[in-house]
Amino acid sequence: MLNIGRALNLLAVKTGDEPLKAETHLSRTGLCQQRESSTIQRCIRICEIAREYTEALATNDVTAEVIEELGSVIEEVKTAVAEQVKSTAEKRLHVCG
Repeated sequence: MLNIGRALNLLAVKTGDEPLKAETHLSRTGLCQQRESSTIQRCIRICEIAREYTEALATNDVTAEVIEELGSVIEEVKTAVAEQVKSTAEKRLHVCG
């Protein structure tokens, strides 16, 4: 994820695209300090942007396959988080009920 974000940010710097530069500026620390849901949303957005710039990113070894792999991993994480939230809610209901 970070390598794709950095490749997008490098592209933004090269092309002078300030909005893209701001949106793709990432750091490991910044991602780790966000809430889980915010991090997932940020990853989804980076993946969407990467899909838009697939051809331009290929020069940085970020291929369509790499981008789609990121999309698949994001979906797996979303599913795992949803299951965890559901399980926690069910446990709370069982204890309270």
